[in-house]
Amino acid sequence: MDNIASGLNQNETVLEETNYQDSCRRAEELEEVFKQHSQKESLPDGFYFSGNRLEYSDPNKDEEEPSLIYVCSKLEVTACTRDQNNQNHGRLLKFKDIDDYEHLIALPMELLAGDGTKLRELLLSNGLEIGASKRSRQLLTLYIQASHPKKRVRCVPQIGWHNGCFVLPDTAIGETGEEEVLLQTVAMNVQKYSCRGSLQEWQQNIAAYCPGNSRFTFAIASAFAPPLLELLCIEGGGTNIKGHSSTGKTSILKAAASVWGGSDYLQRWRATANGLEAMAGGHNHTLLCLDELSQIDPESAGEAAYMLANGGGKTRADRGGQYRSPVRWQLLFLSTGELSLAHHILQTGKKARAGQEVRVIDLDAEVGRHGIFEELHGMASGAQLADHLSEMSQSYYGIASRVFLSNLVAQTKEAILFVTEVMNRFQAHVAERILKSATNLLCGQVTRVARRFALIAAAGELANKMNITGWPEQTAYSLVYQCFIDWISSRGSLMPQEEDAGLEKVRLFFQLHGDSRFARWEQESDRAIIQRAGFKKQDAEGTWEFYVFSEVFKSEICKGIDPSYIAKICIKHGLLLPSSDGKTTRSERLPGIGPTRCYRFTPKVLDEN
Repeated sequence: MDNIASGLNQNETVLEETNYQDSCRRAEELEEVFKQHSQKESLPDGFYFSGNRLEYSDPNKDEEEPSLIYVCSKLEVTACTRDQNNQNHGRLLKFKDIDDYEHLIALPMELLAGDGTKLRELLLSNGLEIGASKRSRQLLTLYIQASHPKKRVRCVPQIGWHNGCFVLPDTAIGETGEEEVLLQTVAMNVQKYSCRGSLQEWQQNIAAYCPGNSRFTFAIASAFAPPLLELLCIEGGGTNIKGHSSTGKTSILKAAASVWGGSDYLQRWRATANGLEAMAGGHNHTLLCLDELSQIDPESAGEAAYMLANGGGKTRADRGGQYRSPVRWQLLFLSTGELSLAHHILQTGKKARAGQEVRVIDLDAEVGRHGIFEELHGMASGAQLADHLSEMSQSYYGIASRVFLSNLVAQTKEAILFVTEVMNRFQAHVAERILKSATNLLCGQVTRVARRFALIAAAGELANKMNITGWPEQTAYSLVYQCFIDWISSRGSLMPQEEDAGLEKVRLFFQLHGDSRFARWEQESDRAIIQRAGFKKQDAEGTWEFYVFSEVFKSEICKGIDPSYIAKICIKHGLLLPSSDGKTTRSERLPGIGPTRCYRFTPKVLDEN
């Protein structure tokens, strides 16, 4: 028995020595962790880096061997972020995914609110590995919130110009001052303005096919114009390139998108109003490319046009009922579709308003037998050129805009002077051309569109001057000017759209009812006049004048529009005779009625010219 007891005592002694050695070894390991960490900025209490892992051990636990909880793969909080008003605080996170690719994310602290689901969605989608337990998820939120690195970074909520530098999702181009500037947003799908290939490859495979092709050149020049909006205080707007399918519209839209990014840069009209707001906010001071206008509900199309061009979303309240600032942006957008905006809206039984058609102008895609192309540059057909551009746009992209922005921030004053000179020359050219062919002065709506075309032409010329496009001199100017003249021709009038639509509405009434609803002046007809609108009188030349009852003019001819405005434009164009004192109605002695104030229309009301 003594021998057995002696053996047990020896075993206990060995076991105690083993436990002691393990404890010493574990203590040494923890000491090494602390030693490694002490060389860096302190982590929150209880958190440690162990190789490529972030672990946690409760420092208040009274245990000899505190258990470590796996939180996530190695995640460094490298800086504290906030905007210029010391609001929108956040943390700058750095980590590597399983392919050893390093991610840098400016995380808004508001994503930590609630249960942190949005936070984890963002990090997981970017490749961070997170522990599966509920405790691991809680510790991840705690770790980020409790980290306070010394480094400070300024954040901005959207891409675009900020204090002289242009902020993109992955970089800021230009001088940022004492502090680094980064994009920080709660958006989970921030557009990545990625790059692939060299500028020379982009020139050779995409831009080289622009000369001789007006719509293609217009699209590429449009891509360089948005950063100039802020510098020149010019409003945004859009262009819808319309035409039958398989004409090459989407191909040149992809080519225009290649100035800024790759295949994920091209967007679709198929979106809700909130979706379009978020999309526009993510393209501030850049080009928004929207394919297939027909995919948006006709009821929403007109409002979407206003929203995108005006640069702001709806004003909303937060959950507490307090005012929340709307999303703002300033951009140009290119659209494609088989129908014009006006015809798309017409499907609802409504007509597009002038403001909508000025904000989104329609440009015919088909310019010849090659569809959207006038010059094939050695290709066998327009379809082959379109396929080539689609393919090359996925291989070479993103670099042209960055070179353009780098030159722009380095020579801002010179660039503004150059663009202003080209724009002034373009607008003078337009006015001279139109005034030679018509007696009309340019109306405000045509002038606004001409200014946008002038900006696009100047942007194309500026990019060429910076050796980005490699085009012959004046390529952008001449081809964008051709697009403007084509737009004027398609529009059919130099008048304001409301004025043109008003005259069309008046003429339509007389074309439809000139025989059936007007009694002859000289004698009563044998047949009864149903819903009589007035009288008509034939002059010596055999043409007709119409005397319209005031109420018919206001309630029927001018239904839905301002009668006083319609009367004034009818007087302006010689369709309506005013009274001697300038009033729109006249006192006339009507057959069988006597003196009555009415509207007296001249024979010009039946003249469509």
